[in-house]
Parts: sequence; structure tokens; C-alpha cells
Amino acid sequence: MTPKNPKAGVKLPEESHTPNKVYATFYKDGHDVKAIAKYGSDGKKIWEMHTIDHKNLGPHYHKWKDGKPISDKPLTKEMWDILNKIRNYK
Repeated sequence: MTPKNPKAGVKLPEESHTPNKVYATFYKDGHDVKAIAKYGSDGKKIWEMHTIDHKNLGPHYHKWKDGKPISDKPLTKEMWDILNKIRNYK
């Protein structure tokens, strides 16, 4: 993981130049993870997780296809593990 300045406005990329990566963004004040995205072997986004409750699901994720979100679902156990690992990174 490469931490960046949490006060800088950063969006998750639509595609990764490095395949099979996970990217995370944080709220500007650095208090929590804002979003996490996982990219496949082709560098395209597979899913994007949000910690903000804008779908009445609590923390949730959107599956992606062809550069667009296609569904909204509650986090899986694997995703909770990823979120907690990033939240507890020191």
C-alpha cells in the first residue's frame, strides 16, 4: 500500500495500469476509507466498494461491467476483511 495525502481530492481510476490491484481512497480529513476498488487481470474495474450509505445498504459494493456499475450489494465477508485491513493499516 502506498499512502497519499488524504487532503488531496482523489478519485478511483476507471482502469488500472497494473493488473490485479486494489485501490483505496480516504475522506479528505483522513478519518476513514471512502471507497475501494478491485481491478482484474485486464486492468478493468471488477467492483467498487463504498463506505457511505447512499443505497440504504450501509457499506456496500457495486459490480462493474464495461466501465459502469451494474448492481448494488451488501459487502461480502472477503470485502469486510479488505475494508478492515485498510482501516487498520499503520
